[in-house]
Amino acid sequence: MQNSQRKMLKISLRRRNNYSIISIIFFSFLSYITFNNMHSDKTISGEGKRLGKTLVLFDVDHTLLSSSSAHWMAYKMAFKKVYDIELPQDFPSWQGYTDLQIIYSFMKEYELGRDELKAQEIIRVMVEEFMRQDLSKSYLLSGVEELLSELKKDDDIIIGLVTGNVEDIAYAKLKHLRIEEYFVLGGFGGISDVRADLVHDAIRKAEHNYGKIDKRNIFIVGDTHNDIKAARDASVRVIAVATGHVSIDELKRHNPDYLFNNLTDTKKIIDVIKNG
Repeated sequence: MQNSQRKMLKISLRRRNNYSIISIIFFSFLSYITFNNMHSDKTISGEGKRLGKTLVLFDVDHTLLSSSSAHWMAYKMAFKKVYDIELPQDFPSWQGYTDLQIIYSFMKEYELGRDELKAQEIIRVMVEEFMRQDLSKSYLLSGVEELLSELKKDDDIIIGLVTGNVEDIAYAKLKHLRIEEYFVLGGFGGISDVRADLVHDAIRKAEHNYGKIDKRNIFIVGDTHNDIKAARDASVRVIAVATGHVSIDELKRHNPDYLFNNLTDTKKIIDVIKNG
């Protein structure tokens, strides 16, 4: 009887150990799945909706607004004061360039050398001159305020800028048209002559304030092929809009992720941003 009881006890203990191991494996796996779902930067649910923060970065000129000649007049006055050079009367077609990139281009054209200190001096004078300009002819493009208003209602969407404008000039344009409050951060054209650097700078600021953001949840909204290129170089998505001087057919040739005639289709654009 004692031998039989011992055998039964061993079998019972062996089964308990096996059940314990299985339980440990099962609950460890369950914990792993739960942890990853809770902490993933982006999770797609069965309905295709994004979870986590989404960052939407808008260009300014010809995407959000149509500006007057004030910016170009500020360029002309800055080069006149710093270099005593008269720039052309009309603004050259440098769509999607950064302010610093334009300054370096003029330095090259006039054989002035690539002088970073002089470039910063031109920016300083340009900002001063811009603040004296008349902005009464600038206006918001169709659908902009409605789109920004809807985006702002979602606490998981961060609205920012990636613009070739230097920061002070960008915000002066937005403030004049009373939309500056929508934008909490940005990458601006006074820090680099490479537009993708502005995208990286805006992302860095966003992640410093809000935590890691999956690049698939980051959108550039712009009207030129340079906006598309900057998004590609930064490995983020791009919504191109034919609201500037680049035709929709030309934008299409650069293969944006999404392409619209303008920003008036609020529902569809938001659906792209949230579920695309």
